[in-house]
Amino acid sequence: MSTMRKRLLFQVPFQCYLSGPSEDSLSLRGRFEVSHFLVSVKLVSHEDKIYELENVEPNDKFFRKIDYLEYALTPLAHEIALELDSQTLATDRKKQSELFRTLLIIVNRTLQSIRNFGTVPHIQVLNPEIKDGEKYMRLCDVRVSDGEQEHRIVPATSIFDLILSGQYQAVQNVMEVSTLNVTAWPDIEEALQDESDPPPEKEFFTNAIEFLRLRNFRMGLLESVICLEIVLTQYLRAFLSIRKKLSNTRINKFLKPEIGLSARLAGLLDLSLTAKDLNDIDVNNIIRVVRWRNNIIHRTGHLPENVGEKSLKDGIFQVLSLVLKLARLRDRINSSPELEKIAVKISENNNIPVPTIFDLGRHLVLVEIQFVFKELPSKEVLGNTAHRLGEELGRRDTRFKPEEHLFIRFLKFPKETVARWREGKLEFTEKS
Repeated sequence: MSTMRKRLLFQVPFQCYLSGPSEDSLSLRGRFEVSHFLVSVKLVSHEDKIYELENVEPNDKFFRKIDYLEYALTPLAHEIALELDSQTLATDRKKQSELFRTLLIIVNRTLQSIRNFGTVPHIQVLNPEIKDGEKYMRLCDVRVSDGEQEHRIVPATSIFDLILSGQYQAVQNVMEVSTLNVTAWPDIEEALQDESDPPPEKEFFTNAIEFLRLRNFRMGLLESVICLEIVLTQYLRAFLSIRKKLSNTRINKFLKPEIGLSARLAGLLDLSLTAKDLNDIDVNNIIRVVRWRNNIIHRTGHLPENVGEKSLKDGIFQVLSLVLKLARLRDRINSSPELEKIAVKISENNNIPVPTIFDLGRHLVLVEIQFVFKELPSKEVLGNTAHRLGEELGRRDTRFKPEEHLFIRFLKFPKETVARWREGKLEFTEKS
């Protein structure tokens, strides 16, 4: 068997629905590296049938059921390929256990990324005993392939035997079937490639959604308020440090434990957010939810008896909405010093007003350049400005692609767009 063509193949039971804007969008695969392997993962269905829905959001128009994750591992080094010997792995328990640990890392990284970066509840990581590795590898049909032949590491057994042994249920770990929208896949793949831990708002948000679906409103409420505490503290620390230029000593006085969550919501939140930011947030309702949490933890241990299901759901979703808003503002504030340096550099090098740069997330960047007293520069100057912005932003974010992610508006006072840069091209408005 040629070592240059060796691959390790296996599949893991995985129940999920995929939704997307088109039939073609429902074919998902990703690539990442783990432990000297290039890993390719594909979401696979037992059937080819795709369903189309009416009267739904465009991004959810088509869906299909996914039954398992299909993996192909390619060694990144010749010595690793040499170790992929099916006979040795089948008889050498130590090597088999080492391989099982690697496979477990790969599968759990995939499951965690789909759960938290795709907001897919009811997906749990696997926590088997290493001594049970042989049973799991049999279930997942782990094979060594040279491109022409495949050799199983563990002899196959019938699915009936697997079900009787309990191993099928051990891996088929989804309590309920959830839906993954394909628009989240780029974030999932990046998390896999970068080995990213999810920020608290993603992990707690998914936890809260899962508990709500299970009608465990007590845990859903606790998870959402814990998340709010974490993200609000992160946001306030960024705001006071970067926007208000306060020292850590003064910030720690603001954020000391004696000033509870309700006080921060009632006071510091109003002082740091604009009326527009608070427009769709009912702070009083959120404070009421925090009071329910405090009663659960410090007094009763259970939800208030006079609060109905609708009030609980509405309150939890209000908390989660504020969490997501604060997380976006936190990230925007944290990125602002670096973006301001880029803006000043672009202004000085191109003799134009200082641009305003907005990080919109997912690598998207919006830039506005307002000309108040100066005439609009030549087409060459505007094009050069856009190219320089693309270079500087690319140094900041290695995944940034100017032709995909950079949008520039050239404005004349007051806020009249006279030219745009998008998809790598400069275009002027008809009026200009």
